[in-house]
Amino acid sequence: MFSSGSGEVKFLLNALLVPIAVGLSIFGIAAATAQSAATGDFNGRVDVGGRKIHLECEGAGAPAVILVSGYRNNAEIWTVEPGPGLTPVFVAVAQFTRVCAYDRPGTILDADHLSRSDRAPTPRTAEAITAELHATLDPPTAFWPDAFEAAWREGQRRLAALRPDARYQIAAESDHYIQIEQPVLVVDAIRAVVDAARDPASWTRERQLQPAKTAGGSPAPSANVADADPGSGEFAGLIDVGGGRKMYLECRGAGSPTVVLVAGLKAFAGDWNSASGTAPTVFSGVANVTRVCAYDRPGTPVGELPSRSDPVRQPTTAADAVADLHALLGAAREPAPYVLVGHSYGGLIATLYARTYPRDAGGLVLVDALAEGLQEAETPEQWATQRVLMEGDIRESLALYPALERIDPDRSFDQVRAAPPLSPLPLIVLSADRPWGPQIPALIADGTLPADVPADFGYITDAAQKKAQDRLAALVPGARHITNTNSGHEVHKEQPRLVTDAIIEVVDAVRAGTTSLAQ
Repeated sequence: MFSSGSGEVKFLLNALLVPIAVGLSIFGIAAATAQSAATGDFNGRVDVGGRKIHLECEGAGAPAVILVSGYRNNAEIWTVEPGPGLTPVFVAVAQFTRVCAYDRPGTILDADHLSRSDRAPTPRTAEAITAELHATLDPPTAFWPDAFEAAWREGQRRLAALRPDARYQIAAESDHYIQIEQPVLVVDAIRAVVDAARDPASWTRERQLQPAKTAGGSPAPSANVADADPGSGEFAGLIDVGGGRKMYLECRGAGSPTVVLVAGLKAFAGDWNSASGTAPTVFSGVANVTRVCAYDRPGTPVGELPSRSDPVRQPTTAADAVADLHALLGAAREPAPYVLVGHSYGGLIATLYARTYPRDAGGLVLVDALAEGLQEAETPEQWATQRVLMEGDIRESLALYPALERIDPDRSFDQVRAAPPLSPLPLIVLSADRPWGPQIPALIADGTLPADVPADFGYITDAAQKKAQDRLAALVPGARHITNTNSGHEVHKEQPRLVTDAIIEVVDAVRAGTTSLAQ
């Protein structure tokens, strides 16, 4: 199968949550105006000493939340409609505390109107920028040179280290404008800080998020997971798996069996917390029914940052991944049985795990999974092309991140073939039904795929994948094969409800002690 885009290295803005109480005396503003900015709804200009700054405030309560826009953006950026069913950050925060946003001098309102705040001498001094809560300059990422990106990453790391109890969170499915693309995430972050300002003890009682590692490979000193308890309750942090290595694990929910989500090649745990529509993600949907865990394999980047799990020698095999997962679940005290859910390469790992540790495997859900049947359905020449497409052109990524996850599919398939047969268990196979065949010529034409890839290779892949998926569904009696998915390869993102329902069906079967799901 072609490599998934879920593990690509790309620039993402990190969000830093620091518990602070913010008073309303902002930008050095003495809030004494004819219409008071300190109470009630306010939308106007405030005198800051010879100049006036545009300020908007709504809501009531302490602490006040101050929204600081990016470079050349004014207050309106926080009220942009984010999408169907979503509420702008400014409006949502105003429902539980006071919130203000403002225009810095020189920010543009629209094509015909300049800033609503008075001009200020340019370029700005550090003192003036600090006094007006000026955010770090952030021109569009698409034009950033590598040196600026490196400096920006270092700046984020330093921000995360400003407080020892800060929370460091990565908006893994967002570009720079997180407040527009993921307003719920931003509002939840603000709410957590507001709650902590009202009750400081709540910050230490709540789970601290484990940060990603810095470019140097060491943990960023911005989070504390010492209070988190693996094996029960909510957990997100590093687990010692032996051999001097640690792996990142996050779990939520309660009940048995525990669902273990295994992501595809180069994809981290957050891959299961992403969905293309408004439906709940697979991770959150399953957490409402039973305990669910996801993890980072070594070499799976988190946005633009290295994996949160310690690196290993690459390439690895499916057996290596199974050994790591077994050690991780044991060290985390997550009790069996498990319902193993694997997407793409994760499906190969889940299948081999169930065949290697049959007593631990209560059920299996395979989401457009990679299988040895793909290789067996192609000629050696076709498989050679398939291997190249599976890995993709990662030369640039390896130059930036040599520890990036890579696999040896031939050895991995041999390991699966040599494993004991799968014991009877509830199994659901979900297969993508959006064919590759018609897509390949355009991908070759635009340079996404190499020019030497045959134009009909998508049809070859479709035929081989269908045979491989049918074989997976025949691994045990009573398995169910869902082929009408209305989805491409990333079924768990395009159709999260379908995948969640399949997982819950297998969970119910494990609880009922049945292995047959065929209808």
